[in-house]
Amino acid sequence: MLVLYGAGLGWWGSRNIEYVVFALNIALLFGWGLLAARAAGRTWRAGVKLGVADGLLGVIVVVANAVCRASGRAGAPRDRSYRRGAGRL
Repeated sequence: MLVLYGAGLGWWGSRNIEYVVFALNIALLFGWGLLAARAAGRTWRAGVKLGVADGLLGVIVVVANAVCRASGRAGAPRDRSYRRGAGRL
C-alpha cells in the first residue's frame, strides 16, 4: 500500500518503481531478520548481522533470477511444442 500511496503522491514515477520496490523488499527482509533474531533472544549485534544476511540473500535471489532470465533458462520453455498434443491421449 505504501508503494501505491507514494506513487499517487508523485514520490516516484512509473519508470523507477522497480528500484523502489526492490529497496523496500530489502529493508523488509532486514527488519524481519532483525526482529526474528531479537525474538529468539539474540543480541542486537547478532540481530543486525542476521538482518544483513537476510537482505543479502534477497539480493542474491534477485541477481540469480536476472541472470537466468537473461540466459533464457528461467520460466516457460521457448519452444511451446509441448502444447500441441494437449488433451489427446
